[in-house]
Amino acid sequence: MHSSQSRNRWFFAKTTGRRRIGKTTLVQQAIAARGSARIVYVQILDSGDAGVLSTFADALETFGIQPEQFPYPRSLSDMAVTIESLIAAGTIVILDEFQYFIRAPLADFTSYLQAAVDRLAARPNRESGGLIVLGSIHTEMTALLDDRTAPLFNRVTDVLDLLHWDIASVVSVLRDHTDAEPERLLSLRTLFEGVPKFYRDCWE
Repeated sequence: MHSSQSRNRWFFAKTTGRRRIGKTTLVQQAIAARGSARIVYVQILDSGDAGVLSTFADALETFGIQPEQFPYPRSLSDMAVTIESLIAAGTIVILDEFQYFIRAPLADFTSYLQAAVDRLAARPNRESGGLIVLGSIHTEMTALLDDRTAPLFNRVTDVLDLLHWDIASVVSVLRDHTDAEPERLLSLRTLFEGVPKFYRDCWE
């Protein structure tokens, strides 16, 4: 994630992993480490286009994007163009729960986004922002981005798949916070598997 940002040119990053595995937190920390980058974070709703457009407009307002500079979209095609304009101006746009664009009411968006992504990729090699899409349903993210018939096939420049903690990682966490005795390890592994969020909630 850091390497895609440090290139100081257009990137399109895919981050996948089950819910609560830490995708959003990881991306937020990576952006924070960059310091001065302007970001727009949007959590896509499992809804129709009107709900997604409203959420997108709310996110623009929340992150201080003025409609005079970047018009708030009235359609999914407008939304793709606004994302393109934001990225061309150096903004990092994050679309969380991207898998919902596989739903029929939203499916056209990926074709609009394809055109925007292709224009961004064809720009001269100069500093710009990037697009990060997060998804928790692997099969649907694969259908959207990796299937040869998908509009966005072969457009992703960076991939990060977050997996469960392995046993060694859980033992390391236990040593930092409590005793790593086998009984405790087995109990917590049975309850939480390797999902970081559940362990953090447990300690809190």
